[in-house]
Amino acid sequence: MTQVRLAQIDAPELRQEHGKASRSFLRFICPVGMKVRIESRGQGQHKHTLGTVICNEINANIAMVMAGHAWAYSRYSPATKMHKLQDKARANHTGLWRRPDPVAPWEFRKMGR
Repeated sequence: MTQVRLAQIDAPELRQEHGKASRSFLRFICPVGMKVRIESRGQGQHKHTLGTVICNEINANIAMVMAGHAWAYSRYSPATKMHKLQDKARANHTGLWRRPDPVAPWEFRKMGR
């Protein structure tokens, strides 16, 4: 089994509000054990595979942001299509954007929660 960090996005931590909903959505589009296509972008800082995951022809990275279950990760994807998708999800109050002021995962981790 290969663990993959989805490129260009950052999803809520499990201990964070909306974390379990985010994981559930990813498992819905990419069930555990399903064969997927990984478009690798190399290795991340912790030596895991970094890439795009395609499940049943669905780009999981894009689907997560569109459904409001992840942020476009500005640190690694400056002003891209992901940000436009995030802006649309936010405007439509989709997923984690239903909350008035959701905390980004990188901020949550910085707070040591």
